[in-house]
Amino acid sequence: MISKAKIAFILTAILWIIAVNVWPGCATAPLRPSRTPILSRKTADFAFVQPPPPSRSEVITKLGEPDFYLPDLRVACYRVNTVTRRDVFLFLVIPLRIRKLPEPGFDVAFIEFDEHDHVKRSGVALEPGYFSYEAAAKKWMATEDKPKP
Repeated sequence: MISKAKIAFILTAILWIIAVNVWPGCATAPLRPSRTPILSRKTADFAFVQPPPPSRSEVITKLGEPDFYLPDLRVACYRVNTVTRRDVFLFLVIPLRIRKLPEPGFDVAFIEFDEHDHVKRSGVALEPGYFSYEAAAKKWMATEDKPKP
């Protein structure tokens, strides 16, 4: 006859083996974020590839007033999309739950103007929901590749 201690040890060993094999099969994987346009803006609207570069008044006519303008940096900021991050909880390969993360972000377009108020460069960056336009523009200016003369 097997003692209670041996039964408890065997059951614990079996549960431990099952837990070790099942636990790595559960994972949380990120999904592509969903983007909801703000107004009718698209990221393609902020690519100015035709020479000569448009003036600030032409940009405002095309895109509307910027959400924020930084006169000292000569940068106009437009919110383009609301970005909702999501993830999926998987058990082995079976999706169990898709979750929206609580804090949305924004795709923000930046347009830098030269001293004659013509577009110098532009770009779109993903910013968290608690961003400051001024801090985001300074970060974009520091990381964006400078145009070649």
